[in-house]
Amino acid sequence: HCSSSGPEGRPQWDNKAQYMLTCVGFCVGLGNVWRFPYLCQSHGGGAFMIPFLLLLVLEGVPLLHLEFAIGQRLRKASVGVWRSINPYLVGVGISSTLVSYMVGMYYNTIIAWVMWYFFNSFQDPLPWSQCPVNENRTECARSSPVDYFWYRKTLNTSTKIEDSGGLQWWMVICLIAAWMVLWVCCIRGIETTGKAVYITSTLPYVVLTIFLIRGLTLKGSMNGIKFLFTPDLNELLNPATWLDAGAQVFYSFSLAFGGLISFSSYNSVHNNCEQDAVTISIINGFTSIYAAIVIYSIIGFRATERFDDCLSGNIVALLNAFHLPEGNITESNYNEVLQSLNSTSPEIIQALSLKTCDMQALLSQGVEGTGLAFIVFTEAITKMPISPLWAMLFFIMLFCLGLSTMFGSVEGVVMPLQDLNVFPKTWPKEALTGWIVCLASFAIALIFTQRSGEYWLALFDSFAGSIPLLIIAFCEMIAVCYIYGIDRFNKDIEFMIGHKPNIFWQATWRVISPLIVLVIFLFYLVSTATKELTYIAWNPESDNFPMLETMFYPGWIYVIIFILSGVPALIIPLVAVYKYLWKSLTPEDNKALPRGQ
Repeated sequence: HCSSSGPEGRPQWDNKAQYMLTCVGFCVGLGNVWRFPYLCQSHGGGAFMIPFLLLLVLEGVPLLHLEFAIGQRLRKASVGVWRSINPYLVGVGISSTLVSYMVGMYYNTIIAWVMWYFFNSFQDPLPWSQCPVNENRTECARSSPVDYFWYRKTLNTSTKIEDSGGLQWWMVICLIAAWMVLWVCCIRGIETTGKAVYITSTLPYVVLTIFLIRGLTLKGSMNGIKFLFTPDLNELLNPATWLDAGAQVFYSFSLAFGGLISFSSYNSVHNNCEQDAVTISIINGFTSIYAAIVIYSIIGFRATERFDDCLSGNIVALLNAFHLPEGNITESNYNEVLQSLNSTSPEIIQALSLKTCDMQALLSQGVEGTGLAFIVFTEAITKMPISPLWAMLFFIMLFCLGLSTMFGSVEGVVMPLQDLNVFPKTWPKEALTGWIVCLASFAIALIFTQRSGEYWLALFDSFAGSIPLLIIAFCEMIAVCYIYGIDRFNKDIEFMIGHKPNIFWQATWRVISPLIVLVIFLFYLVSTATKELTYIAWNPESDNFPMLETMFYPGWIYVIIFILSGVPALIIPLVAVYKYLWKSLTPEDNKALPRGQ
């Protein structure tokens, strides 16, 4: 049990459980639930587990250990750590702070969406289970009740990103609520977040387990799980599979945001950070696979329901067309009867325009992100008994996953601002967190509450946390191994945990992990630069409605993309150049701080 503040007045964790739960909550987020299952489905099911787990070991664990160790040894947040190593590296900390700020803005908007759905889950029947009665039902009838509720009732989305459409007052209220909850939880830093994580980091596992038990009792759930784990080993020869696995490992650990460095800086200097990194990595990998099983048990149920509805509709059409008595055609003999009728009366069968009922096609409809959470899962929930209860549980889980991740994002902004002495030291932390971080973020995040808000959020999601994070992580490893010095770093770890890092850590820190990050960065850069960027839009006037349309971004959007990706990346060299020029003017004021300061 640690005291509430360290020898230098720095806060410390009340106990080890708080620290571990906070780190698990920051690392395990929405991506584990709504992106990992999609990647499995897209890249050969169980085959994707092989590169994912391999790269988790070669990329995720070493980077996590590095951030834990450097934060714990130097006992500073991201800006302070890199400034202690070398003044020219301050830009690395500033860049991670800016990325945390931008990602936090849109991430908390997702929490606002979750809150809106949670508030609407107290109705029976659920509002997304049927089309509205007293409104124009055309758009809903052409799509589906869940699509209609998401795109029209929740987002009231416009048909293109240029059409802002004004603020949606109900989403503004939910956004205010989301930032207020976050501010209350983060008002005194780890003193308050350390208490909140007992709920936010553990409740998702309870809810996932409840959903798994319920899912396994539903018809067709095993179809989804078998589909998830049926390996297509040919996918292992596809470079995109390995690169997607590497990117998923990287982002699922929340590396390079600065939050993990800040959290570890509150530890005792002799805490076993190596053991912590391995433990949290195992939990993270397990959570991804566990969540995928839960998600696909529900997707299997949804696909089976759709397959049965499709087959029932065809059977009714055949019975009516051929005036057959009920019971002559069943699911078991459907194909045989259809083949027989088609051979004797092909013109009648053709005129019926029967639907194609394909279970594999229904299972392979890959959906990630908001589509999985707010459309696929909500549709499946409407078909469960006591559906409002399952809806409330699901959105409570998403809320906790998102909130615990936001704790790390806020920490990755507030502590570096204190390191930089941007604001007077007399300012209380609750004011810095509330006014500078939460209030300012809310004001900018209002862009996501417009009718075009979903398109803006997708833009931020694609570019704010992509290239900059890869560059930051690469710089971190180079800085520790070749500027701070790997031998010096090894001695620091020996001082902290009692033994030097073994050959695995040496090989991954020096060569393997930087190389993996560099390859992912180059592939991402080339793939992005060689294609015209598009986004998915909801257009009820489209001839193909309810199919979503692929739209090209307008030319001016590339300026926004440069601000989101280019500015954080360029901060690193620009700050180094500034420091060099400043040092040439006042060299005595720009010496590197002593080790451990």
